[in-house]
Amino acid sequence: MFLSLGLPALAQPQAAQQMDPLLSLLMSQPRLERGVPVTATAVFDPPAISPGGDSIYRVTLNAIEASIDWPETIVAPPQLALREGARGQLLQMAGTNMEAKTSFLYHTRPTEEGRYRVPAFTIRVGDKDVQVPSAELAVSALVPPGTPFPHRLYVELPPQPIYVGQPVRPRIYLPFPFGAIQMLTQVTLNGQGFILDPNGLRQRIEPHPQRGTNLISFVHEPLLIPIASGKLRFTAQGWSMVNRTVMAASTTNPAYATEVSQTLVDSDPVEFLVKPLPPPGDLPGFTGAVGFYTNDPPKLSTNAVRVGDPIKLRVTFRSDSSITRFVPPPAPESADWQVFEASGDPTPVNLIVAQGATTFTYTMVPLKHGVLTTPPIPWAYFDPRRGAYVSLQIPPVRVLVTPGPFATAPEVFAQVATNKPGTPPQPSLSPLAPAPGMALASLRPIQSQSWFPVIQALPAFFFLGLWQWDRRRRFLARHPEIVRRRRARRELRRQRRRMRAAAQRQDASAFGDCAVEALRAAIAPYYPARPHALVGADVLRVVGESDPAADAVRAVFAATDAARFSAEEATDREHQVLAQAPTAAPHPASAAELLSLQPILERVLEKLDQDLSSRSRGSSAPSSATGAARLVAILFVTTLAVHPAFSSPSPDPLFAQATNAYARREYAQAAAALRSLAARAPASGTLQNLGNAEWQLGRVGEAILAWEQALWIDPYNSGAKNNLSFARLTAQLEAPELTWYEVISTWLPLNAWPWIAGCTLWLAVGMVLLPGILGQAKAAWHQAVAAFSLMLFLLSLPGQAGIYSRRSLGVVLAPETELRLTPTRHAQILSRLAPGEPVRVRREKGSYVLVRTSRFTGWIEQKQLGLICP
Repeated sequence: MFLSLGLPALAQPQAAQQMDPLLSLLMSQPRLERGVPVTATAVFDPPAISPGGDSIYRVTLNAIEASIDWPETIVAPPQLALREGARGQLLQMAGTNMEAKTSFLYHTRPTEEGRYRVPAFTIRVGDKDVQVPSAELAVSALVPPGTPFPHRLYVELPPQPIYVGQPVRPRIYLPFPFGAIQMLTQVTLNGQGFILDPNGLRQRIEPHPQRGTNLISFVHEPLLIPIASGKLRFTAQGWSMVNRTVMAASTTNPAYATEVSQTLVDSDPVEFLVKPLPPPGDLPGFTGAVGFYTNDPPKLSTNAVRVGDPIKLRVTFRSDSSITRFVPPPAPESADWQVFEASGDPTPVNLIVAQGATTFTYTMVPLKHGVLTTPPIPWAYFDPRRGAYVSLQIPPVRVLVTPGPFATAPEVFAQVATNKPGTPPQPSLSPLAPAPGMALASLRPIQSQSWFPVIQALPAFFFLGLWQWDRRRRFLARHPEIVRRRRARRELRRQRRRMRAAAQRQDASAFGDCAVEALRAAIAPYYPARPHALVGADVLRVVGESDPAADAVRAVFAATDAARFSAEEATDREHQVLAQAPTAAPHPASAAELLSLQPILERVLEKLDQDLSSRSRGSSAPSSATGAARLVAILFVTTLAVHPAFSSPSPDPLFAQATNAYARREYAQAAAALRSLAARAPASGTLQNLGNAEWQLGRVGEAILAWEQALWIDPYNSGAKNNLSFARLTAQLEAPELTWYEVISTWLPLNAWPWIAGCTLWLAVGMVLLPGILGQAKAAWHQAVAAFSLMLFLLSLPGQAGIYSRRSLGVVLAPETELRLTPTRHAQILSRLAPGEPVRVRREKGSYVLVRTSRFTGWIEQKQLGLICP
């Protein structure tokens, strides 16, 4: 037991002593020297030129490029017209450590004589200021003898026409003076529309004519393959390493030493025209080979085989161009053979490049017996020298096929050959949407717009108004005298208006009746009693017997009583006569006297009105809910009338024009029309068709952005979903990584989640508050509806969070978008993003945005990014 417990303890120190080989390799690398003070040098190369000659303004610092805050422009005399050139970083050995070296190049070609000076300026390196010294260039027709040539690169392209996919070897050479050994390192081509084959690089040293003399030059020939047609442009840059022999300063024992200097050099911009390949037509077997190719006669592993036994057919292809990227022709179909796709060449790449040949092997299985021939394999390539396709064919080879060990073997293999499973359907671009589809006023979610909180506040005003109305109703139920005063005041004002109208018509009878009714209504709350049951004596008790207006009150009551009672005592015939005769009204003199009482009666009624009003204001009745209800109605109607989100878009003839242009394959015109239409009224079908047009124009980023916006509006758009899958499969792009709540937000349209949340929240609040406000007992269905609404509200919160989070999603638009470490134009490049790649925006700074991809986090320019929700 003791030994068993001790053995693992003894083994642990031995295991701990073993180190990871990769970690050991990293630890053995020299340390980067960072404590050295940063210094800067600035020179013109050469320092003296003739008018129209070339010179290079070179600034070099012993610092890492990412730590240098280089200015956008250099202050220099206008005669120099500095043009920005290459910039780069190199790590070189300095003793036992490594030291960084960064250079910035500017080209100039002055045409006027003179001495031009670039003044000294200060730059920021890390957290310190570093001064760049001044540099002077002399421009004179008499150049001093021995002035060196500009230390730069020269590029030559082959004169033949260049086609897409054709391997091209540009000659990049660097002349150097006698007595120096020179070479190029870290050579790069800055440009777009081409790729470099690392297996096709050639380097050598040879003489090259330069200004009337042959100079030994270092020649660098990369293998460039254009992948886009049109005018392409690139510049070459690299670091030159010059070894110079220097004699040591000694008088007694002379010694010689080797001095190594490393300088950043570049070339002038080079432009070349790339032609697109013509359509191959019905030419079979073309796999993208451009150049001059041949193939050797095919070789079989054996000439005698049984049915069902595999044999190997080896075919060798030769070319003077990029043979390492050659794609073999596809396997042919035959009723007598089952042919498998060709397998690759296991030969090392360097041997393939040296031989200029690669060999592929086809595996074939015979299905019938007898004397057969292998199926011919057609293939073709494009010859740029002839500007046409060349059709070749791998010839058939005779082979003797004997019956297999089983009698049914041929029939079984024939059945297998005839019953081959079909290839799965390949995804393709969906057709255009027939209608604009679901439309919105803006791609922004409604919860982020200013009018949405106003709409959500309307139910709060409504419930507040109901609460005020309930308070007022309960208060008035406890104080009925307030209701009587308000009714009396309304009746008083109505009868006063009728009295004034009768006075204007000189109708004394109606004037008296209205005055009496107004007085009765005004004093009814004092008793209380119904107004029709009151008489003049009751009015006088309230007005006062000693009041100057008492006589006017008696007169108007006497006149109205006399007219009413005299009409009741008359017979029916007399009543009809009096009713139709003019003498039914008081005597004209009495009528004039009665109408003259209007000012006195107006003062009496005004006093009674003020008394009723003051007694109503003295009571502490709750304010009415009419104001809140009117405010709710005004806000709701205004929002519906003003905001365009509630208006359905009318059919636009521009959509039909864009559809017709797409059918005529005028994709640029269709894209412009659809883009204008989508800017005015974003719709799912419009954006789907815009993505189709952009895809046909080769704008992958714009197409994917349009389809993403179509799904942002309508997640049920199957055409946009299929197009996104097709585009990402074709362009080898990733889909954006969504969190669980972002996935939930894609289940419903964009603006469905905030409406569900708002409606269910206020429905739950209403089911809790309304029964108490309306004076009803809470029923079981009230609680059930409130619980269900609250559940829907809580379930809609993840969807709203997903909508808010997905607003930061964007799509890279520009090809070869540079992802930088810092938001500056000269920052270190972390990666290059392909168009259509999804990113998430974190924050903005100036013209740059911080984005996160699936692998990196860095800064890109805003114009190179398209947001799903702008």
